[in-house]
Order: sequence, then structure tokens, then C-alpha cells
Amino acid sequence: RGLELSLSLDGKVLSDALEGFGFSGSYAYTDSSLPGVDVNGYINPNLKLEGLSKNVVNATFFYDRNGIQFRIAERYRSGYSATRHNAFAYVIDTIRPELLTDLQLGYTFQSGALNGLGIVGEVNNLFDEPYSATQTVGGKTALKEFHKFGRQYLLGLTYKF
Repeated sequence: RGLELSLSLDGKVLSDALEGFGFSGSYAYTDSSLPGVDVNGYINPNLKLEGLSKNVVNATFFYDRNGIQFRIAERYRSGYSATRHNAFAYVIDTIRPELLTDLQLGYTFQSGALNGLGIVGEVNNLFDEPYSATQTVGGKTALKEFHKFGRQYLLGLTYKF
């Protein structure tokens, strides 16, 4: 069972001064009474359903007018469990919550010799959010994985005929 809400809003609806600005967002809440499965493949009502995040949120603020484009987006996913195989056996990891932020800036020439040419720059994972997981064995929880993948920088060109 769950709930999902979404909203897309053009700023001009609120005021002519906000023309070009906008927002798009969603929220999903999911809960399940289905039991999880332990590392031996047996149903265990004390474990959560694998891969299920209770909360997922996406939000994008943008500006797009007169050839100028700007977007900033955030994605949040609450923690969840995942069964994995390590060197010796299957284990259940808890993937920690993460909040990723992406940024995009662009400009499309509106006239002259470069009319129709667009330049866009993007930064994914702007704040270098880590991916981390814990593992509980014998009632003790410890950090299992901690990865920082860095930011990803992209530069692109488009042309409209």
C-alpha cells in the first residue's frame, strides 16, 4: 500500500513575473506487510521486503526562457535492504538513505550566425553524495561499504534546424 503525489507548476500561473520559472516534484510513500526473505531463502516476518524504500522524493526547480536554461534537481531515497553474495555466503545489507543533487545550465542562441546552437553543461551528484551500506551480523551492525563516486561533469551541444 502507498501514496504517490506529484505536482508540476509553471510559474506564470502564479504571476507574469515568474514566466519561465517552474517546479516539478513527486513524493511516494510505500509500505508493505509482506515479509522479507532471509539469506537461506526462508520467509522471515522480522525482515523488510527487499529493495523497498518507504520514502522517495524528487524535486526540480527550473528556468527556461529567452534561450537560457537552468535546472536544479534533488532525489531522495530512504534506506532499504538488499541481499548480496559475499565471498562466503549470502548476506543482507542495509543501504543507507541518499540525497543526490544535479545541476544543469544551458544557453541556446536565438539569432545571428549561431541561431539554433545550444550549449549545455551538467553536474551530476553535485555534492559528491556517498553510497554506503551497513551489515548486521550476530546483532552487531557495522559499516560494510562506503563509496564516493565523485561528481560527473557533462558538456553538450545541440543544433536545431
